[in-house]
Amino acid sequence: MADAHFASVSASDDGDTEGLIARRRARIRFFFERISAARPAGAADCFTEDAVVMRVSFSAGRVDGAEMVARGRPVIREWLSALADRHLSAAVVSCETDEDVFVVRCSWSLDGFHGERVHSTSLGIYEFEGDRITRLRVSSAEEEGEGCPES
Repeated sequence: MADAHFASVSASDDGDTEGLIARRRARIRFFFERISAARPAGAADCFTEDAVVMRVSFSAGRVDGAEMVARGRPVIREWLSALADRHLSAAVVSCETDEDVFVVRCSWSLDGFHGERVHSTSLGIYEFEGDRITRLRVSSAEEEGEGCPES
């Protein structure tokens, strides 16, 4: 099972904020490892059963809207499978947190629709319940403009 890796550190939560943040950072690293290894089921297991993935759009540096990409772990797994089929590779560039929300800049590449390899960066806002991601909001670097989505 994908979560065997987390079993020992997640067994108890004694109010240790630093430990909780470390486990959540580990969950994000695990998510990116599974994405890059074309293991969408393992990546999807990082989410709660009813998690939501949204794509955020920007206009003039401000959040201008969002669309639902996937709701629920099975649909998230399908979304990640489609990305794996396009040979997605992703790596964390930076990660900041205020405990429940993690702002992650990543670089990524995948096969485009016309055989080309597409490279870019994106910003992801990861929200957690316990050790699992409950909401992920993503945008591309080009859309961010001069602003940053508020959490």
